[in-house]
Amino acid sequence: MTLSADAMTRYVLVVAALFTFGGSVSAQPKVTYELNVLPILRDKCLSCHSADKSKGGLDASTFAKLMEGGSSGEVVKAGDADGSRLFSLAAHKEEPKMPPNSPPMAKESLDVIRAWIAAGAPENAGSKIVVVKKVETALKTSVRTKPAKPPMPEKPLPMEPLRTPRANAVTALATSPWAPLAALAAQKQVLLYNTDTLELVGVLPFTHGQINVLKFSRSGELLLAAGGRGGKSGKVVLYSIKTGEVVTERADETDAITAADLSPDQSEIAVGGPGRIVHVYAVADGAKIRDIKKHTEWITAIEYSPDGVLLATADRNGGLAIWESATGQEYQALVGHKSAVTDLTWRDDANMLVSTSEEGNIKYWATEDGKLIRAIGMPGPQAAKYSHDGRLFTTGRDLKTRAFDGNGVPQREFAGINDLATKVAVTHDGLRVLTGDWSGTVNVWQSADGARVGQFSTNPPTPAERLEIAKADLAAKLKTAEVAQAQYDAAVKENQVAQANLSTVHATLQAAEKAYATAKTTADVTQKNMAALNGTVPTAKNAVDAAQVKLTAFTVAYNHLQAESAKVKDNAALAKAALDGKKLTDDCDKELKDAQAAMAKVATDLKTARQEVDKASKTVPPAEGAWKAAKADFDAKDAVAKPILAKANAAKAALDKATTERDIAKALVEKLTTKS
Repeated sequence: MTLSADAMTRYVLVVAALFTFGGSVSAQPKVTYELNVLPILRDKCLSCHSADKSKGGLDASTFAKLMEGGSSGEVVKAGDADGSRLFSLAAHKEEPKMPPNSPPMAKESLDVIRAWIAAGAPENAGSKIVVVKKVETALKTSVRTKPAKPPMPEKPLPMEPLRTPRANAVTALATSPWAPLAALAAQKQVLLYNTDTLELVGVLPFTHGQINVLKFSRSGELLLAAGGRGGKSGKVVLYSIKTGEVVTERADETDAITAADLSPDQSEIAVGGPGRIVHVYAVADGAKIRDIKKHTEWITAIEYSPDGVLLATADRNGGLAIWESATGQEYQALVGHKSAVTDLTWRDDANMLVSTSEEGNIKYWATEDGKLIRAIGMPGPQAAKYSHDGRLFTTGRDLKTRAFDGNGVPQREFAGINDLATKVAVTHDGLRVLTGDWSGTVNVWQSADGARVGQFSTNPPTPAERLEIAKADLAAKLKTAEVAQAQYDAAVKENQVAQANLSTVHATLQAAEKAYATAKTTADVTQKNMAALNGTVPTAKNAVDAAQVKLTAFTVAYNHLQAESAKVKDNAALAKAALDGKKLTDDCDKELKDAQAAMAKVATDLKTARQEVDKASKTVPPAEGAWKAAKADFDAKDAVAKPILAKANAAKAALDKATTERDIAKALVEKLTTKS
């Protein structure tokens, strides 16, 4: 390429000014747009990129227009020549190469453009050079799992909040994705609270107006605060969670920012506001990457998908769309809301987006095809937030916060909000739910049972005020613990007397119960013995009857044999039969006597058993009476002792509670005293 004579003259002057030979030049004149760059652009670029013909939306004929950039975003990043598309396209380092269908610009021209951008891209000799600070915050990948060490403040942060006559409404609220930390928007400051203890852990200054947006980075390392002054200015500030320091400030808007988010890899910031255009800036140097122009009303919500692939944006007219974050091309238009979209939240897998709208709907959208999966009606939903486990938490104009399971089925309502709810958040572990309202109060509940565990405010007391409050609270807790101790001591003494009385009658009751049981057992045994003896009577009687019959029969036979033997004295066999008959008759007689003796013994034993039954039966009624009397006495004294014991237990619980609260109050005073 051959430079014109005028351009060559300017170039020589610039090069001479840029380099010193032998240290003879101590001051170097500025390389400016007007003097050095415009002639090069006029020669090579303005035929396509001027006010009359601005290809790609780029007009390079004036400094202001060039710095606005084109449809693909900014082309000049002050202080970063290699990161500026003006230089990289002219040097043919990336597509589309400029000028098209031509060789790269001459090295001399490229050196001038490089030097101008590196020097801060001043418009003219009187311009104040401001080189944008490059900030290295980008991550290699999006963080979607819990870090080994979740980011928390690693050093004491400022603890002196700005006090105002009254608390301002909760305009922004966010919780860390991995740590017990909540960020709350307040007057000219961000308040950091520990979500486990609900204690203030730090104050971060914000000097750019009202804070409308708070977002933790997906890594939990950074906190984004965005807002501004309506009709005047808007700003994004990134803070380091570990140090509390400002990492960078980006997005110099001409109106307040009402929606913003930081990409999961921490390389980009997307912002929007009344201007209806979504601006995307590079975190590293603040350069504008692109504009997204579709919305017809104020931008109300912006949210990158957890994987960083998509960007969802919404407006005050019900407009809702999903964009490819890398290109800004529209991915899905989600049509259905009729009123302002108030909030957006992505499920962790990025397959579901939930939107809330003033029309009274919470809508679930499938991001792959943009289909509406379900809609849930509730009065004026203002905010929604997914937890890591897929539950959804919402809040709205009916002063209620709600929890839904992964299928959109209502699980629980969290009541007790005293003013219009504005924001909702859920802690990193899903155990607590936070809701901010117009009174400046943040209520905190347990997500499992809805129990409220505490509150914190946008207008917290100063450390000195907190110390005085803590001291007064400690004094009250000491008095409460002292009273509880005295009440417990008195209850213990009363209970000891009651238990001693109860113990005495209990011993009597046990002895009476044992005696009654013994009497009943003895009576039962004697009854069983008598019944057993009664069972032997028929057998004994049968034995007597049988023996009697046998004796009679054998006696008749014997008498007959004896008579016949007497008649025939020489009959030895008959004589022997008579003798045998005698023996059998004697045996039967003995058997009868034995049976009669056994029968007599049964009768005697049965008589004795009846006497024992009578005797045992007579001991049961008095034993039963003694037992019943002892039980009645015990029951009466137990009825007296039970409330006394309950009173003692209640006094113990009250003492434990008072002691715990006293110790906590004491520890807080010591902590605040040390800090002061």
